[in-house]
Amino acid sequence: MPSRAALALITDHLALVERIARRMGGHLPAHVRLDDLVSAGRLGLLDAAERFDPKYGATFPTFAGQRIRGAILDDIRDRDSLSRDMRALSNRIAAAERTLTGRLARAPTEAETAAALGVSVAELQAWHAKLSWRAEGDAVGFDDAAPDFLDRYAPDDAPTPLDAAEAVELRDHLEAAIAKLPERMQLALSMVYGEQLTQREASVVLGVTESRVCQMLAEAMAGLRGLVDPGLAAG
Repeated sequence: MPSRAALALITDHLALVERIARRMGGHLPAHVRLDDLVSAGRLGLLDAAERFDPKYGATFPTFAGQRIRGAILDDIRDRDSLSRDMRALSNRIAAAERTLTGRLARAPTEAETAAALGVSVAELQAWHAKLSWRAEGDAVGFDDAAPDFLDRYAPDDAPTPLDAAEAVELRDHLEAAIAKLPERMQLALSMVYGEQLTQREASVVLGVTESRVCQMLAEAMAGLRGLVDPGLAAG
């Protein structure tokens, strides 16, 4: 049972969970439900409230934000693992059915498909049941979809919810790191990599030589490596 102090922190920062979940969810596929992200984030908030110690220097929102994001990523990672398993199973069944259809010049029976897969008919039926449609509003997840849906809309190399969530985290880290660079370095990065100016054009705007722009960009990249991952700067 959380202490009274921890309960107070949780109550005061529930809105932080929803804010982080909405930001992360805005970049994820539509089948990833906000409610699931919020539920996972609340577990992160609970963990943060129980572990927080102000003597370490961080404010609670900063400390809790990291725990909340981590809990949401862990939840997405767990769900993504299940999605990959379902996708692999779907592809295995579909491949067997395609091979048999070509060989028999007709759709195979359940018994024929099961024999080709080396499983019993009962086991194949259980697989189909797991992959079958389960109407749940308009939200459809990978593990809610039939094999045909997965085959057509979720190829093995498609970005997963975990990929999207990690991309959001990386972008947030980069934006925070860029904000800590000197202003002129930020301008140089923005002009060359954001506005697609040449280094010569950027040098005219900044009133410096082209070689100085090149140097600023190199220094900025080195600074970003150190800010995003201090271990890289040491290496």
